[in-house]
This record gives sequence, structure tokens and C-alpha cells, in this order.
Amino acid sequence: MMEAKVGDKGYFGRKNGEKTYGEVVKVNRKTLKVKQLEDRGTQKSHNVGTVWTVPKTLWTPENEGRPAYATKPRRPRRKRPCLVNVLTGERTYGEPGMSEDLLFGLMANGMLPKGRR
Repeated sequence: MMEAKVGDKGYFGRKNGEKTYGEVVKVNRKTLKVKQLEDRGTQKSHNVGTVWTVPKTLWTPENEGRPAYATKPRRPRRKRPCLVNVLTGERTYGEPGMSEDLLFGLMANGMLPKGRR
């Protein structure tokens, strides 16, 4: 492994974990400070520009190619609308991506399919 320098670009992450593209902003004896250049995370999202402290053993220079398991662009989550009857507490769910106005209209007209309440 070559010695990393400030300004070097490459990938960081655990051996079998998510790899993220970043740029070295500081070099310490055992660790690097790396600024993230792409989105990272599936459960908790970390924004571009976040600075991570990375052990040198978890750093792969850009010229060695992208590691086998690397980050993939995340698809935006489609929310399921939910309306709650304030009198009974009954919840009614719609399809992912459906607007609450459309769900309310279907519910008001009795046009919801069975099992949606």
C-alpha cells in the first residue's frame, strides 16, 4: 500500500462493508481524515462533505480501482400515506406514493379495496 497524501482520492470502509469515495484532508500516524465525496449509509444517511477518521488499513487509493462492494445510489423512499380516524383511532393506509388527498377521497366515497382499513 502506498502512503496517502493530502488531496489523494480513494475509497474507505470495512472489508465486507460499504465502501465510500472520499478525499484525504489530513494524514496522522495511524489514521487519515477523509472527506466523504458521495452519499453513504442505508439505515442512517451521511451527507457529502462529512469528515471521517479512517484507519490507514481501511483506505484504498483510487488508482487501485473501486473495491468489490461499493456504495450504490439510493432510491428515494416512497411513503405510504396513513389517515387516522380521530374518533375511533382506526388507521387507513394507501399505496406507496399515493397522496393523502387521493386516499381521503377514496375513503370518503367508500372506494377503498377490502383489507385497506
